Parts: sequence; structure tokens; C-alpha cells
Amino acid sequence: MNLATKIVRFGVFQADMQRSELLRNGIPIKLQDQPFQILRLLLERRGDLVTREELRDALWPDGTFVDFDHSLNASINKLREALGDSASQPRFIQTIPRRGYRFIAPADIAQDSPEPQPPLPLPPPERSKRGRLARAAAVTLIFGVVLTIFGVVLWWGRGGAPEQQAEVVPLTTDPGMEAQPSFSPDGNYVVYAGLAPEARVQSLYLKQIGSENIRRLTWSSANDTSPKWSPDGLQIAFVRYPGRRDGAWGAFDTAVGTLMTAPALGGTERPIPQGQVAIFTGLNYRLLDWLGDSEHIVVSDNAPAERIASLFILNTRTGKRHRLTEPPVGFRDLDPAVSPDGRRIIFTRYGTNTLQSDIYMLQLTPELRASREARRLVSSIQGNAAAWLPDGRQIVFGAGPQHRKRLMRMRVDPPSSPALLLFGAEGTSSTLSAAVSKQNQIAYSDFRSRVYMYRSELGRDGTAIRTQRLTMSSRIDHLPDYSPSGDQIAFVSNRSGAQEMWISQADGSNAHQLTSLRGKPEATWPRWSPDGRRLVFTGGQGVYLIDVQGGLPVQLATGEGSQPIAEWSRDGQSIYLMSSRTGRNEIWQIPAFDRHGQALTRQITRNGGGVPRMSPDGEFLYYATMDRPSELWRVPANGGREQVVVPSLANTGSFTVTATGVYFIPPPDENGQTAIMVLDPRTGFQKRIAPADGRPMWGLAVSPDRHSMLHVAVEARPESDLMLVTRFQ
Repeated sequence: MNLATKIVRFGVFQADMQRSELLRNGIPIKLQDQPFQILRLLLERRGDLVTREELRDALWPDGTFVDFDHSLNASINKLREALGDSASQPRFIQTIPRRGYRFIAPADIAQDSPEPQPPLPLPPPERSKRGRLARAAAVTLIFGVVLTIFGVVLWWGRGGAPEQQAEVVPLTTDPGMEAQPSFSPDGNYVVYAGLAPEARVQSLYLKQIGSENIRRLTWSSANDTSPKWSPDGLQIAFVRYPGRRDGAWGAFDTAVGTLMTAPALGGTERPIPQGQVAIFTGLNYRLLDWLGDSEHIVVSDNAPAERIASLFILNTRTGKRHRLTEPPVGFRDLDPAVSPDGRRIIFTRYGTNTLQSDIYMLQLTPELRASREARRLVSSIQGNAAAWLPDGRQIVFGAGPQHRKRLMRMRVDPPSSPALLLFGAEGTSSTLSAAVSKQNQIAYSDFRSRVYMYRSELGRDGTAIRTQRLTMSSRIDHLPDYSPSGDQIAFVSNRSGAQEMWISQADGSNAHQLTSLRGKPEATWPRWSPDGRRLVFTGGQGVYLIDVQGGLPVQLATGEGSQPIAEWSRDGQSIYLMSSRTGRNEIWQIPAFDRHGQALTRQITRNGGGVPRMSPDGEFLYYATMDRPSELWRVPANGGREQVVVPSLANTGSFTVTATGVYFIPPPDENGQTAIMVLDPRTGFQKRIAPADGRPMWGLAVSPDRHSMLHVAVEARPESDLMLVTRFQ
């Protein structure tokens, strides 16, 4: 591209090609002609290799006598010195040994260099008083129109609904998943993490807004996630963690990752010193953000032994770090976002799962330390993954029911109530992470996942004869449980907008909604009482009872910091539930109909408990641990020796217990395949019942007569596109 009359901006620099002038923050920098001509050639071919021979031919034509190697090296050194660049850790000019050089930073072709303008013509002399009056009237009219327009604009900015004028357009439309967008400082590019349909690892991609060209930035055999563009526009920080053989990392998995940086337009990636972090995997969480100096980052590091994830500030040059937050045991601080002035950090504090999440704000000292305890900004609406607006006074974030997040905005200083954005951003994942550019553009992921329940008819030998979809909803149906008589099922669905309890016939017909909580709280994990008259279910941090004929649910107890997944005792007089009152998840037993004490009267597990299921004979309580991978254990109903039954489950909800055995789904193999198995706990014998169609999700149930079985799966790998909101104020 010919840049002869252009101004090119990169980082804090701009190169005026017509005047052969380099400026830093608008101030001219002394640079000799040959180094500037090298800069011109590199900018014209930015991102591509410019060979030493091409530079020689351009700067020293045939017949010119010069010590080429010495002169070229001296000119490159002078150029790097002017840019404050380094050959070993380049931000602008990358050396390709023995071949040449490449300009690796993003650049903005701003405009033509301004030409000298002729002086404005003098106004003609006034000829009459009438002319002066006419001109005065015209000026008054124009001034009044301008004031009116200014008043409308001011009203629109303060009290109107500016997002009504926002335009939402697709930013990416490729198959697969695109998530975690981050804008370049000039707002012209977006970097994001993508997972192609057949790929087993996530990679980073770069897209220019307004163009269909997408460039893949990383080609590792590991997963690259959570990219973030540095404020100076020169590099992108991200986390790299190992790929699994089956490509099936989930949002609740943990892995050890490495903090990395890469030149913004491609080039050699490098690990950050001392940059090992334990992370939560998948595309749901934002793991890091830059501070304004483009040298420090704030990062979330999970400490499994402490059962917390805290925020740290880390120097990307030295690896030196210090802790910013210390959440309570069982909580996780994620989704950090640094304010435009660099003095505040907003983040999400999650409970034991994404159903419990609040947004906090932390003030920083000039030494980048926490000045005081973090202050909670948003609670009780499952807010997460907030981003700052350019004014530094407002944030946007995802909030709402687990599988129907919406984008909201609020003022943080002084705080205001959250308000729903009117352009309708919505996602079916447990988070809805947005990025905001300095130009007031918003990018967010539009996740689409379809979770279905399947019904298998079982033959005399217990294996599946045929399998078909039970429900035809286009939303998420999961966590089924057969009634004691086997003629009905209770399940969870968000087909009405939030996760509610539903009941249908065993064949999926005549489905009707039982609860109307509208996500306050969300209903999940239903269990029938032994007499078939009631359901116990989880709602946020509470456990509730409801009559199957309808009515208002009654709260029994809370999980005290965790999601209290519950189960009935065989006599129906008590409830087993998970609680973290001891500092980690354990299973406790409480009276089923105690309306006063609501006390956790007996601790059943001592080594970590999770999702409980009672054996039909009432002798053992089976439970899945909340670790990854989840294990299946059992303990005597009144407490005692705990023992492993199945060493690894597909997820915490992929098991059930019958009179003849324990049905479970193991994790997918390296080809992504798995099956539904049954285990005889007395002999240890296992038998394959049926293939598990799709990717297993939460829910496995067998009818009391063992003639049918229900399981839940994602029909295909979830997909997401990036959406772009323009004209947002």
C-alpha cells in the first residue's frame, strides 16, 4: 500500500509520511532519513517480511558504495531507539534472523497529510442597515437551532434511551464458537477465542471491524483463552492450557495454564515469567486484564488446596506478583476488568457454581495494592463479567437466570440500580461476557445450546431397545426425576424464560409448569417425595418444598454459601442436602417438615459430599463429589465409612440408583464417545446399557419398573457468534 501522503498511527506514535516526520504523543522525535525510510517500508508491508535485500535495493541503489550490513544494522538500531523497542522482546519491529524484518504492531492509516489551506476570503463590506438586520436575524435563528439541537442531545444523553438507537449486527458468523472479545485501543480490531466445529483446542483470532477477513493468531496444540489487548495496542495477553485428548474441557474444569503475550499482528509468542496459573477452563470466564501501563496485568489464579480463586497483580516483565483479593473459602474471584483511569477493578465473586455470582469493585493505591476491602456493587441477580464504559462511571454486565443472561448497565459512582439494555443482547450460557471499546462499541457472544431429554425403552436384559427424544422444546430441558409410581416425571426447563419446575406424563406429554419464580431464585434439582405428593428442589442457596398439585413453595433451609442439592430419606421424614457450613461441601440431614429450627442436625459425610441419591432400600446414601472429574461415593444413611463406587463420572448429575444397580455415565473417551452403564455394587460387575447420544449433561433417571430410562445431552457442540453494537451511548 502506498503511504506517501498518509499519516500512520501505531501505539503512542504517528508517522507523517509526506513530511517524513515521526511523532510521539504529538511531539516530533528526531529521526534521520534512512531509519525513517526503513520505517516507511515496514509500515507499507506491515505484518509481512521485508527482506534485507529489499531494504538494500530501496535505500542503497546499484552503484552506491556502502558497508551494507553495518549501515543497515545501525539504521535499524536508531529506529528501535526512537521507538523504545527491543530486538529480544520486540513490540514493533521483529527480526527474522538472516532474512529481514517485520512490523508486528497494529497500525491505523488515519488520513492524508493536511495540505496548506488558502486564507479565508474577507467578507464583503456591509452595504446597508437592512442587510445588517437581515444577517443578524439569520445568525439569531441559526444560534437558536444549534441550542435546540444541543438541548436534545443533552437530554438524550442523560434521560433518554440512547441504546434504542444502537444497531446490533453480527461480527462473526463462522461455524463453531467465538467468545471472549477484546477491542484494540483504536476500536478497529477485535481479538477473540474461537473453537472451530472439528477442532479440539481453542485458538485466538483477529478480525478487522467492517471486513470479512479473519486472521488466526495462534496455532498451538494447546488451548488459548481469555485474550486481552494491551492499552498501548502492541501486544495481546492470554492464557494457554493443555488440550484434552477428547477436546472436552468444560466450564467447571480446572487446569494449570501459562500466561502468554503475543505481538498484536502476529509474531513470536512468549510466556510471561512466573506466569503459571491454575484456571477454570472453557469460554465462560474472563481470566485477566491489563493495567494502564501495559506492563502489569490483573489475573485470577485458582488455588485448589485453598478452594478459592483470588486476584493477583503480576508484572509481565519480571513475573513479580502480589495478591489483591482474599475471598471466603469456597468462593472464586474471576472476570477482572480495570477502569479507564486504572484506579479501580471490577470482578465477579462466584459461589460453588455460576448460580451464585455478585459483582464487586476494588480500589487501587498508586502502588497497585488494594486500598480497602472490595465493595459489592450487584447482588441477587446473578451478575457477572462486567466491563467499563469509556466514561469510567458506568459498567455493562450479564445478569439474570442461568440460561438466559441479558446485558444490563449501571452507574458505579454513585451507584444506581441496574437497568436492562434495550437492544436485546441475550445468551443461553451461564455467562454473557461483553467488551466495550473506547469508541462506545460493544461486542458480546450470542451462545446457542440445545439440551434435550432422551427416553430409552429397556428390554428384559436391561439394555436399550430404542431411544428417542422425549421433549421437543427448543430450550433447555434437563434434570428429570421419575415419580414413585413411574407415570410422571419432574424436570427443569427454561422454556418460559427462566429455569422452573415442570411436570409431564412419563412419555413427555401434558407438560405443565409447576413453579413461577421467574429466576428469583432459579429452580433446579427436583426430587419426588416417597409418597409422590411433594417435590423438594433447589432454588439459589435455598432448598424448597412444593406440592405437586401446585401452590407456593416453602423454604426449608439454606446451603450457607453453596447450592443445597437435596434428597429425601426413604421414610420421607428428613432431607439430605449439601452445605458448605464447615468450609467445604458436605452432606447433612435435616427434618423435612421443621418450619422453625431449619437446623442442619446431622453431618453425614466427612471427606467432601455433593449431589445425594438414596438407595431404594434406604441403606446407603450415594453422592457425587463436586470435584472435576466428579467421583461417585456412598455412605451408610446415618453416616459411617465412606467408599468410592465409581472413580469418574461425566458430570455430577450423571448417575442414579435403583434396586438392581447404580446407573452412571463415565466421561467421554478420546473420541468423545461414552455410554450409559449399570454397576452391581455387590459384585463390581458393569454392563453397557445404551450409547449416550450427544454430550452428557445433568440428568439420568430410571423408571421404578426399570422399563424405561431418561438421560440428558447436548445434541451438538454449542455454537456462538460475536455480535457488535454500534452507536451505543
